[in-house]
Amino acid sequence: MAEIAPSLLVALAGLLIGVVFGATVQRTNFCTMGAVADLAIGDARRFRAWVLATAVAIAGSQLATAAGLVDLQQSIFLAPRLSWVGAIGGGLIFGFGMTMTGGCASKNLVRLGGGSLRALIVLLVLGVVAYMTLRGLLAVPRFNLESATQIDVARFGARSQNLVDLAVPGSRAGDRLHLAFAALVVLLLGWWCFKDAAFRARPRDIVAGLVIGLLITAGWLATGWLGADPFEPATVTSLSFVA
Repeated sequence: MAEIAPSLLVALAGLLIGVVFGATVQRTNFCTMGAVADLAIGDARRFRAWVLATAVAIAGSQLATAAGLVDLQQSIFLAPRLSWVGAIGGGLIFGFGMTMTGGCASKNLVRLGGGSLRALIVLLVLGVVAYMTLRGLLAVPRFNLESATQIDVARFGARSQNLVDLAVPGSRAGDRLHLAFAALVVLLLGWWCFKDAAFRARPRDIVAGLVIGLLITAGWLATGWLGADPFEPATVTSLSFVA
């Protein structure tokens, strides 16, 4: 029987992950902007679901790395160059846009699947502007801004912008600390989520956090493990709805 190409496996895995993600968001109302809005009025349940998803994603990705299935060092998030202006400025612009459009890109994708024409307009504009920023009219000023402000952490002995690498630069002890540090973060986040009785009493939010976190891990496995083709390697990444 013919062997399935890794690129096709990645595409099929992406389709399955996307379907499960969309169904989960639709049924549980998982939403970053909604979580922050609820938190502002004193209801932290959806925000705890978001934090739980973060904890599960950290646990899953670090275990996959420890097992040798995924090399997260190949992802853009652990590049040795820290573009701090882009992170802060981009985060502020993204947050403003998210409030103006009623949700982030993923939420609008789910709404489009439900027939929202407003979401269609949002995604069309988002796609055009994103492409302009990556490859078109805005690419040159973006590149110049990044080049002028980014910090090369390798100059300080760190191999990446990973928190452990930054805390223990130039030391192999950092490799042994990764799992311990991740475990501590996961335990603290999990404790904060489940210490709230109102959160424990709403299974919908618990399921949302668990499933979204596992899907993020599945994204890393799809690109870093299934897509491990020496002739046509896939970009090691996970759930992304803009680039």
